[in-house]
Amino acid sequence: MAGPLDEPHLNVVPRTADEASRIAAVTALAESFDGPQKFENRPAGAATVRVTPGTNAFSQPSGNITFEDELNFRVGDGLFRKLWVSSPSSTRASDGLGPLFNARSC
Repeated sequence: MAGPLDEPHLNVVPRTADEASRIAAVTALAESFDGPQKFENRPAGAATVRVTPGTNAFSQPSGNITFEDELNFRVGDGLFRKLWVSSPSSTRASDGLGPLFNARSC
């Protein structure tokens, strides 16, 4: 009875010691979850955004956003940065509660 790797058309090349140790290091269980592992260059995949300290932390579009969708992102970001005034006011476009209002009834 032949084993699963005894296929005559499959040329199995054993791993070297360096390859085996590299694979063991990458697949080892994580010791802490407070940051990415050493080998994780982009922990969120194509959506990874580099950390920007300060008030612009959430103003960076996803790394895999399309050019067309970036316009939607920028318009939405502009709404959150807009200065809103209490209604009624002298302006018609910038009065009201704004997008960050959280009432007890929400």
